[in-house]
Amino acid sequence: TLSAGEDPLRFLELWGAVFAVSLAFQVGASLRRARWTGEPFWSSLVIEIVHALWPPFVVALVLTGLLFDRGVPDLIPVTWVLCYGIGALAAARHHREVGWLGLAFLVTGALYAVTPVSDALLLGVSFCVHHLLFGLLLAWRRAA
Repeated sequence: TLSAGEDPLRFLELWGAVFAVSLAFQVGASLRRARWTGEPFWSSLVIEIVHALWPPFVVALVLTGLLFDRGVPDLIPVTWVLCYGIGALAAARHHREVGWLGLAFLVTGALYAVTPVSDALLLGVSFCVHHLLFGLLLAWRRAA
């Protein structure tokens, strides 16, 4: 949960900035890869994955506003972790390995519900460690 005395708005601003930087990096990396491979940026795979991800992201945004407004910002981080996991599982239809990432997010979100860990640890493990492990899995599969 948020630390005692921690300003929930500052917490949201910080993680919103992290999200924006991560999204910009991902778009930049995808553009570079598209130029390198000669494939279009908006390939059918990218379009299908975006279609799988946008509904859970909209739900997370709506719930973020609602939870913040109702005075329970402690539930915002786990909301994003679970919604991201659902989106990744939906995207697994088009990119099978993404399903493992989604499952990891859902398990982490469920564990958060029953164990007292900080929101920063939850978000760090989910959005940093899980993505690093996912990247290693993809690199290993491509090398094999």
